Order: sequence, then structure tokens, then C-alpha cells
Amino acid sequence: MTAPATTPARKPISADRFGVACPHCGSYKTRVLKTHRRVPGVTHRIRFCVECKRKMRTAERIVASSDRSHLDVDVDVAT
Repeated sequence: MTAPATTPARKPISADRFGVACPHCGSYKTRVLKTHRRVPGVTHRIRFCVECKRKMRTAERIVASSDRSHLDVDVDVAT
């Protein structure tokens, strides 16, 4: 008899892979509260910092590296 499959607990989305730090406390632990894609090629997100409990806004764009060998995510953070 096999054990029933369990769903792992949800964890905060880590934005450190994009280099996004909270402008208030510097933490990389955030949760995405809302996502908007009103402008083609730009994703706007409202994030919540798990550490300091404050909100921030980000504008994220995928851009090619200067030598076009890979793609990067360009992120602007606003409070």
C-alpha cells in the first residue's frame, strides 16, 4: 500500500533570482499580490515583503544580454 500524495505547503515566492530586494529592508522574501500586463513586454507586480510587511511595485521586462547569448530580467522597483 502506498502513502497518499500530499501537496507541499505554499512558500513565499523568492525574487532573488531576479535580483529584486525590498527597497525598505533589503529582504528577498516576497509574495506577489497582483500581476498586471497592460503594456506588451512589461509585467507589473505588486509585491509584499514577508520580512518588513510593506508593499512594493515592480516593472519586469525580459531583455537580451549585450552579446545576445542569454536573456535577463530587467526589474524596476518602486515603493
